[in-house]
Amino acid sequence: MNANGRWSRRRMLVGLATVAAVAIAAVASLGTASGHAQSGEDVGWPTVNGTLDGQRYSPLTQIDTSNVKGLKVAWQFRSKTIGAESYPVVVGQTAYVTTTYGNVYALDAVSGKKLWMFDAIKLKNGKVGGLLAVGTHGFPNRGVAVGGGRVYGVTPNAVLYSLDQATGKLVWERSLGDPFFLSESAAPVLYDGMLFVGSAGSEAGQRGFEAAFDANTGKQIWRHYTIPPANAPGSWVKGHHGGGDVWMNATIDPKAGRLYIATGNPGSDLDSRVRPGRDLWTNSVLALDLKTGAQIWGYQLEHFDVWDFDSASPPVLFPTASGLAVGEANKGGFWHEVLASNGKRLTKPVAFVYQHRVVPTPGETVVSWPGSAGGAGSEWSPVPFSPQTGLVYVSGLNVPMKVTVPKKPPAYKSGIDLGGTFETTGVWTKKYPLAGTGTFTAIDVNTGSIRWQKKEPTGMVGGATTTASRLVFVAVSGKGLFQALDAKTGTVLWQHALGGRIDDAASIYSVNGKEYVLVASGGTSIGGPGWGGIETPSPATFTAFALAKS
Repeated sequence: MNANGRWSRRRMLVGLATVAAVAIAAVASLGTASGHAQSGEDVGWPTVNGTLDGQRYSPLTQIDTSNVKGLKVAWQFRSKTIGAESYPVVVGQTAYVTTTYGNVYALDAVSGKKLWMFDAIKLKNGKVGGLLAVGTHGFPNRGVAVGGGRVYGVTPNAVLYSLDQATGKLVWERSLGDPFFLSESAAPVLYDGMLFVGSAGSEAGQRGFEAAFDANTGKQIWRHYTIPPANAPGSWVKGHHGGGDVWMNATIDPKAGRLYIATGNPGSDLDSRVRPGRDLWTNSVLALDLKTGAQIWGYQLEHFDVWDFDSASPPVLFPTASGLAVGEANKGGFWHEVLASNGKRLTKPVAFVYQHRVVPTPGETVVSWPGSAGGAGSEWSPVPFSPQTGLVYVSGLNVPMKVTVPKKPPAYKSGIDLGGTFETTGVWTKKYPLAGTGTFTAIDVNTGSIRWQKKEPTGMVGGATTTASRLVFVAVSGKGLFQALDAKTGTVLWQHALGGRIDDAASIYSVNGKEYVLVASGGTSIGGPGWGGIETPSPATFTAFALAKS
């Protein structure tokens, strides 16, 4: 499928309905200072990644390597909406989940009973998705923020909103920008009375940003743009080109008063002639001041990008022998680690998918690996960290791309701004046995070396979750298989077929002393072709697992 065909497919979806103490402190907000939850204690999953440091680590131990084979479906809730990439938030006895378009459901976390539902399409700021947002970014939504009696979410047409936590009734809504160019999909992050929200829209000429809002009123506090304004003196951004989107949620270090964001590709995606140089600060990890949004440091992962190698996944904080570090797995297929204090590289970047990069020559067609304009590397997948093993666990896609850049840069008129065309499927892929496969890689954060790697039959999308009982929960996305692995070895200990794509990761919580593992299935609205296995989204489904006897 070529680029135009893929965008048309997306349009069709409309009709488908701090050092170690810092890390320990973050975990202690869920359990105890030992990193384990006390027996019988209720433990939630209060943010999309569990804790503000992004570690996706649960201190619960009721489900462990000896009994995980006994996991059974505790409850299941299915929506009529097609597609889900949701990272559930669990507060008290309520789970908050989202579907495509940004619809929100509050579910009883023990029974799965629907408590209330918010239909994001009914917001007064307009129907979900301007024409360009439809063609470029689909309608994904990856969760909400919860706190202070409110639930906060975003929509594909760039609306930030606040709901009453008990009833789901709208409290306020704010437009974040022009939905013909700007889209929103990542969950807001709530901290200290502020909401932190990123941006999407590079392919439509949007200038990327991270912004902070007053959680009570929705008033903007600050907005930090990641690239210079277009056509300004000294700016590398010329014409209607964008870049530097913040695709996923920010990661926060409260002690240092910083938040860390990962930024997307420059536009146009495939043709560097319209944006020569390094295009700062695209494809980067940035440290910002929490209160002002001022940039403290920047680390660029890709100095030259003609393949759409965003840093799309959220950064993760973890302790190392050298101090608190920030890690990032990008769509270029490399894992990077830098010091959180100054952004200096700690370890040599390590590849977790096949690498054969080819720079497109104008007027010719080339095949390049990974082919990230079609989705490769790590995509938006959050990377979990286990304090027990000292490992991070990286999801990867092996997807090649056949790309053609015209002899002359095309003049921008409207719609997407790729600078060329690409394919990720077709007869040509048959000569590449790795095409459409995936990897799941465990990397030692102190050495930057691969401890183990699993080769998977389809691309791995959505990330994973670790526990204090040395388990890793992850999905083989295109097979619809949800698995529990031994965190030390990668051995599969248990699996369950959910039937639809799984492009997200589990949230783990306990109520009345019983531990649950909750995961969404249904699949992404912005990917699929070339990723292997199931390509079509299915109804958003939320499944909670628990031990039959506990």
